[in-house]
Amino acid sequence: KNFVNNEFIQFNVALYFLLCETVSLSNVNITNSSGTGMSMYATGGRVDIENCEFSFNAQEKYSKVGGGGGLYIEFVYCIPNDTSCAVDDIMSNVPQKYSFNSVYNIRYCLFHSNNARVNDQTNNTFIIPQKSDHLAFGRGGGLSLFIKGNATNNTIDIENCNFTDNTALWGS
Repeated sequence: KNFVNNEFIQFNVALYFLLCETVSLSNVNITNSSGTGMSMYATGGRVDIENCEFSFNAQEKYSKVGGGGGLYIEFVYCIPNDTSCAVDDIMSNVPQKYSFNSVYNIRYCLFHSNNARVNDQTNNTFIIPQKSDHLAFGRGGGLSLFIKGNATNNTIDIENCNFTDNTALWGS
């Protein structure tokens, strides 16, 4: 959410998953995206990402939109573009099946030379995530994981992955 005018920040991404359940990716290469390689918002159930490559994904230098980095996973507080949740900040509107009891298996993947930099909209200020307010851009060059809202009893298993030359404002 943009803290100035209460709107969601636009961003670039090659593959975007929203409110999906039981996802399997094997032998997929996501390279040279002009933003984030892959974003998974409110994606639950069993998620298997195996033998995949995320490389050279970065926001364009003078871009006015957010993005960048290899793989971004977020257990969201609000469903994107639901303006009532963003304005009210009272209760998460995400169905429980997308935030409870999920299992993510990320195995034998390569995260190489991804860059999650920031721009004027997503500046260097770190704002503590709460409710619908957060600014995830620039956090995690290879892999970024944001857990918010009522997300409970989720397993994230990262096994035999290689992270090299990724950069970000926070983390790599």
